[in-house]
Amino acid sequence: MSDERKGISLRTKRKGRPAISAPKQISGPIPQTGGDGPRSAGNPAFATPPPQRPQPSGKTSDLVKQRYSTRFNNVPSDFDVTAPPVPNVPSLPTQYAPADDRGRGPSPGRGPGLALDPRVLRDPNLNPEQYVAGILSDASEQDIEEFQASLRKMKTRTSTDLQQNVYQNRAQFIKISKEAEKLKGEMRALRNLMSELKTNTTALRAASSQGPSNPSTDFDQGFSPALSKRDKRSSVADRTALWNSQLQALWKSIEGSQKFLPAAPGRHVVQNAGLWIELDNATWKSRRAMQIVLLNDHLLVASRKKRKVEGTNGADPRQAPSKLVADRCWPLLDIEVVDLAGTSESTSSRNKLADAIMIRGVGQESFTYRTEKPDDIEKATLMMNIRKAVEELHKGLRSEMETSNKAKETINYFASRDPGLLKKTELLETLSDIKDILIEVDGKQQNLRWVETEVDELDIDIALQRFDEAVQRVEKLNSLAKGLKSNVVAQDFISFKADERAMKLAGLITRELVDTHNEPKKAKRNVDWLTRLGFEDRAREAYLEARGNVIHKRSRQCIFEGKLEQYIWEVSFVYFTIIRNTVSTFQACFPQALMSACIKWAKEQVDAFNVILTRQLSSTERNGKEWTMCMNRAKEHANMLSEVGLDFRSLIGMEPTEVPSAPLTTQSSSFSYAKKNTMDTNMEDVGRVPSPTRLSPTTEPASIPILDGWIESLMTCKQLAEQDVQRLCDKRFRLTTRYQAREVLQDESNVQPVKCPVTVCGDIHGQFHDLMELFRIGGPNPDTNYLFMGDYVDRGYYSVETVTLLVALKIRYPQRITILRGNHESRQITQVYGFYDECLRKYGNANVWKYFTDLFDYLPLTALIDNQIFCLHGGLSPSIDTLDNIRALDRIQEVPHEGPMCDLLWSDPDDRCGWGISPRGAGYTFGQDISEAFNHNNGLTLVARAHQLVMEGYNWSQDRNVVTIFSAPNYCYRCGNQAAIMEIDEHLKYTFFTIGSYSNVNRHTRLLPLEARHESRRKALKRGIMSYKMVGTEAMNVLFYV
Repeated sequence: MSDERKGISLRTKRKGRPAISAPKQISGPIPQTGGDGPRSAGNPAFATPPPQRPQPSGKTSDLVKQRYSTRFNNVPSDFDVTAPPVPNVPSLPTQYAPADDRGRGPSPGRGPGLALDPRVLRDPNLNPEQYVAGILSDASEQDIEEFQASLRKMKTRTSTDLQQNVYQNRAQFIKISKEAEKLKGEMRALRNLMSELKTNTTALRAASSQGPSNPSTDFDQGFSPALSKRDKRSSVADRTALWNSQLQALWKSIEGSQKFLPAAPGRHVVQNAGLWIELDNATWKSRRAMQIVLLNDHLLVASRKKRKVEGTNGADPRQAPSKLVADRCWPLLDIEVVDLAGTSESTSSRNKLADAIMIRGVGQESFTYRTEKPDDIEKATLMMNIRKAVEELHKGLRSEMETSNKAKETINYFASRDPGLLKKTELLETLSDIKDILIEVDGKQQNLRWVETEVDELDIDIALQRFDEAVQRVEKLNSLAKGLKSNVVAQDFISFKADERAMKLAGLITRELVDTHNEPKKAKRNVDWLTRLGFEDRAREAYLEARGNVIHKRSRQCIFEGKLEQYIWEVSFVYFTIIRNTVSTFQACFPQALMSACIKWAKEQVDAFNVILTRQLSSTERNGKEWTMCMNRAKEHANMLSEVGLDFRSLIGMEPTEVPSAPLTTQSSSFSYAKKNTMDTNMEDVGRVPSPTRLSPTTEPASIPILDGWIESLMTCKQLAEQDVQRLCDKRFRLTTRYQAREVLQDESNVQPVKCPVTVCGDIHGQFHDLMELFRIGGPNPDTNYLFMGDYVDRGYYSVETVTLLVALKIRYPQRITILRGNHESRQITQVYGFYDECLRKYGNANVWKYFTDLFDYLPLTALIDNQIFCLHGGLSPSIDTLDNIRALDRIQEVPHEGPMCDLLWSDPDDRCGWGISPRGAGYTFGQDISEAFNHNNGLTLVARAHQLVMEGYNWSQDRNVVTIFSAPNYCYRCGNQAAIMEIDEHLKYTFFTIGSYSNVNRHTRLLPLEARHESRRKALKRGIMSYKMVGTEAMNVLFYV
């Protein structure tokens, strides 16, 4: 810095105090000279340029300008004064709004409806009660209904998305599996090629490194002709011939060696170790001269012996005076060769043991050999070759083990994918070689894993009910199997897979045919599919059976209202209209060669109509006016069959030969009920008002028609008379000439065997209308096999009707329905929980209660479905380890307070392991370890039970070893639970069906006030939200179990 600037400073000394002037009066507005006002086009201050600022002068101002050369707050050069102001900031989107604003929908005053935010429902920390209370606090009833509907839509949409994701993930998984399998096969081929290359390279290197043999001995001379240079340089293809020539030279040189070393694939000489001396194990003295030859899998020791010379004239002077005789031979994996050079300690034994080896491991013996050339490397070479040979043998064993494991994996792979292969023992024995079998598909070579991928695609089509694509895939597999006549294994395998899937597919199509038999287009399409699958006979039988059931059902809907002519007109119209439509559709769906079956079916239906006609006209005068009018009505409708080429008019009114006609009485025989696959009895006589029948004594046996009449009355929720209940439960009530009522139950085992298919049901508890809904969903009896697991009485309003109907069905169809005993089927429990009081109220005394409780003692305790699914009411018992323990129980008694019989009816599963005290006061609680051990000991896959209320109708527990089924919806008419039944098909695959409440609640409860109804709806919404959060688990269960 120069001297001139040293004296210059920005600060100046104040020379004096500032003078404050007196205030002055303002005569006008102060002019705006600054730049703080708004700059707009209409501002006059901005329009006129501001006055010039006085320019300071002096050195100080120059320095300030130089130091602060940057100016701020100036108007940019490109500033447009006509541009509009900055727009307002948009409002925050609703999805990014605070949590308090998102949880509450718009109030009724601000907008209609309640907002449903899916992000809030996906929150794992969501409190449903708080959320519902907050969002519905000011909502109206209409808002609640709209919000509930939106919840249902979101649940349905979520379930659909989840199923689509599952199917998409499965398709991706199958695709990745195909690529992985292809890559695995390529890597396996590459590994085999590399292994073969390594083996050949090693053999060529060993052959080229060997020098010329020593021709001093007879053994070496025996190998010298074969080991020429040309053979050493031979190709890999001549290696087997080289090894055979070496082995033959060994047999020729060593006498008796062929006995120890017969020809075997791959056996060859590794090293001729030369001459050795056998030592005594105790004294280390030499015993005899030996020669050791190492093979790839054996160690041969030959002794030297002198040749016997019988005469000098005949002796060959070129022949050696000694010969080699095979003495011992060991497999290399059975012996241990020890180098004694490292075991010798004293210097005296150094000369004897330094070049010696010991062979041990053959029983209790050991042999010691010492080489004759101490300075030679023959011993080290032998030890090294022995180690290499042992390693190669171990490697070969591991390779064989891997090959065997691969074969087992192949068997397990195919068997696990299709358990039905376990029954095909002949085919299963050849599965170890299937991985190497190739088949030609569309000009390409494919292995049988490709068949598995096609079967996977076929299973997906079947599961999604894409029947057209599935039928095409089955036809493709069948045509592929027919083209493999030279490959029997692959042909049997593919045929087995195709036939099994075809059976399953035919079952589904048959079911659809039965459901849509009244639609000609769909029926024709389903019949075509079944015909292409080779199930034409099944299609014909299923279609005709379904049409016959429709005739039977429609005719029973005709009600007699006092006019016999009108009733006959209705029944004949139903019969002949359905017969005409059936024959017409049959002609369009089936070939002409099968029309004889349809004609036979039509004839049977006409005979069935004649049975009804004969019964109805039995009380009228033959050839009378009413009789003639009814016959004319029937024949008039029979003329409709002429449209399809049939003429059965001459058969109308004829009495069927197989069924004798008789007046309608309670003791008359009826039409064959075996052909009527329905639960209730023949209702063609519903129009005939029966004359009052006198109650017969209890000792009088009842016939099947009377039993059918009772069932018909019970199906309408009408209780039987006390005398009829006594006849139903009394041991002298005869179902047939062979069986008695109690004998039907008494002859059953404590572990009653049940065959598939069957529908398993839980507690009913006197809810009769829910039982009817159960029959409607599960199917009528005897079409459907049923297994009830106890608790038929108490708590409900119709315990008498419920248990009477089940007992009557059990006696009528003993092979179709199985009823087990529950903890409420006892005298003590029914006296407390309602059944006893209901019997007193409905009959005026306790006789009916006594009849049923006496019968309860004969009910079986448990059931076993196809030896795999164990069904009972309660749970397991610490006194029972096997099913034979249950079979040994005496069940014909009142349920005791303790013991194994009490445990079977009262125990419950628990999350805790082991046994525990039950809070019910009877039975025990058992953990997962108990159920797993019980299933393992008895070969079971599942324990199905009832006894506990579950809100969803069924509940899995203990790692899916135990399932609880409850079949009484809205239990006690106030619990709000669902009911469920479990259907088990022929392959032991189970499907759950949930049932809503069908009971008439309003008949027994008053209408709730408005606030209470709103509270119940809030609870229902909360359950809906919880089910929405758990929809993934439930959808997965439905996907893998249906």
